[in-house]
Amino acid sequence: MCGIAGVLQRSGAPVPPERLAGMADCLRHRGPDAQGLWTDDARGPGNWSVGLAHRRLSIIDLAGGAQPMANESGSICLVLNGEIYNYVELRAALLARGVRFRTESDTEVLLRQYEIEGIDCLKRLRGMFAFAIWDAGRQRLFLARDRAGKKPLWWAEQGNRLLFASELQGLLADPDWDRSIDRTALDRYLVYGYIPSPASIFERVRKIPPAHAMTVDRNGTRLFRYWQAPMGPKWTFSETEGVERFRTLFEEAVRIRLRSDVPLGAFLSGGLDSASVVAVMARLSSRPVRTFTIGFEESDYSEAAAARITARRWGTEHREFLVRPNAAEILPDLIRHYGEPYADSSALPTYYVARETRQHVTVALCGDGGDELLGGYPRYWGGAVSVRLDRLPVACKRWAGRLAGRLERRQIQTAVVHPLHRLGRFLRAFSDQADLPERYLRWVGFFMPEELAGLYDPAGWGAPGEAAPQDFLFDLIRTSDAESVEEKLMQTDFRSYLPEDLLVKVDIASMAHGLEVRSPFLDQELVAFTNRCPSHWKIRGGQTKRLLRRAMGEALPEAIRRRPKMGFGIPLGQWLRGELREWMRGILLDPSARRRRWFRIETVERLIREHTEGIRDHRYRLWNLTMLELWASTVLEETPAGAAVSR
Repeated sequence: MCGIAGVLQRSGAPVPPERLAGMADCLRHRGPDAQGLWTDDARGPGNWSVGLAHRRLSIIDLAGGAQPMANESGSICLVLNGEIYNYVELRAALLARGVRFRTESDTEVLLRQYEIEGIDCLKRLRGMFAFAIWDAGRQRLFLARDRAGKKPLWWAEQGNRLLFASELQGLLADPDWDRSIDRTALDRYLVYGYIPSPASIFERVRKIPPAHAMTVDRNGTRLFRYWQAPMGPKWTFSETEGVERFRTLFEEAVRIRLRSDVPLGAFLSGGLDSASVVAVMARLSSRPVRTFTIGFEESDYSEAAAARITARRWGTEHREFLVRPNAAEILPDLIRHYGEPYADSSALPTYYVARETRQHVTVALCGDGGDELLGGYPRYWGGAVSVRLDRLPVACKRWAGRLAGRLERRQIQTAVVHPLHRLGRFLRAFSDQADLPERYLRWVGFFMPEELAGLYDPAGWGAPGEAAPQDFLFDLIRTSDAESVEEKLMQTDFRSYLPEDLLVKVDIASMAHGLEVRSPFLDQELVAFTNRCPSHWKIRGGQTKRLLRRAMGEALPEAIRRRPKMGFGIPLGQWLRGELREWMRGILLDPSARRRRWFRIETVERLIREHTEGIRDHRYRLWNLTMLELWASTVLEETPAGAAVSR
């Protein structure tokens, strides 16, 4: 696991080593073990020059895996962030073809595979990665990102220069870069709490989307998708056989993620996914698995007690850490790592569990992807139910709206997002005359698109951007080729919420401490198989993750196997009414926020008052605005061109 960066100059002017070193230094946390720089000045008239930078977190072949790594002639050089899990098998196949190796690293396997197959090497890679390959003979820069989107890759182009980096701050190291804000991206942030790729908060900066690659050569810049998670046709064998096949693939996905030359462990929540990963790890390991859990003083949110059940079942070396409201003190530093606004409040506990885990191991496995792959969120079942209920008379929908209001009012003062709250949101969306995409947005969104005009200050930002922010989500749902409503929503989350929110959260929070996190549920073979399983194997009669529950069987304690979905959140509503109330007010109503005039102060004051007085629950909206203001006062104002704003 590493940090990568680079510069391509079409003018042929040499890439200044100090520029590369500055970019690499911004990524030091991702690779604390070593730094490498490599430049290829223009070879002949009209040729391009390239510089590559690498910060290394040593995991595989500690002595021989240094990067950037070039072939013998120096005509091909690469930098890799991540792991190629099937490098052992690929290496054996290449050796059989007579290919010679200088190291035992997965990086050299990628280099040799590219030498033989070019960009088609992507088809053979099983892993999490973001990499850049400079091919001097073809005068081509080749950038690629893994299928699920575990590893990030940012890029920007201005004039004759193209820059790329693992994190946005690697690009912001360049003081000359245009930092004009992308209005559509800002609108989408307010709606979703994240900015979907390929856009970023800045107009001139882009992100390579998951399962995409990009070539930059004499023919121009070409971004293309190289993989699509298959959805069908569905398997025709029995569900029992499907459970056995799933178990085999899942165990294989865990096994190849145990390849490491450094100590590893696992994140363990009280949920089914991480418990399943730990159970398989324990069966495959010769020594006790090291497990790590975050808890809260507020028992309604803490999963520590449930995690202990799994830890005792498998005799793990278990450690727990407590998160308190003063965790907000680390937010400015965390926001600098994200580089752009990001409003998932579970970034806080993720940051802390990663920090504490890194004190003991260098690699941790986790359960990310299990919900999106196996139907773990209640909203998937709720979406299907809402479609069936569409046949009810309008009077029933009006009654549902009135009931939703009563349920929401009863839940306002509680710390946890109670099932009554979820039922209220479901009924609220169902009572509206809306189709499935509109309902789903109401379930997962922060601000609704129609609310943005009343949020923006007309004397500052003015009206929202021209592009409709909801189109991102609507297009994913409406173009889905899934057979059932549940699968449409699962596929949508796999392409949006998972890579753009959850995987970003884990990558940034873990790599801030130089910790590598691996996700067996996102193995491409497991994904390809599970997507072809009928939806009723995953969700039936309101029971979620049926396939996983059956596959794990007695490997999990009954209390964990039967435990409902809880989610990995913080007591946000309670904290914003209590310990963090004045902290939040100080940020949102600060004189700098008023001078910026992005939002109507009266609207912000109303949201604060209604939440703190228990009139309405605005926990997620207020957190969204708070994270945006923190970003503006740190990242935006700290950069030389921070005042640049695109209207």
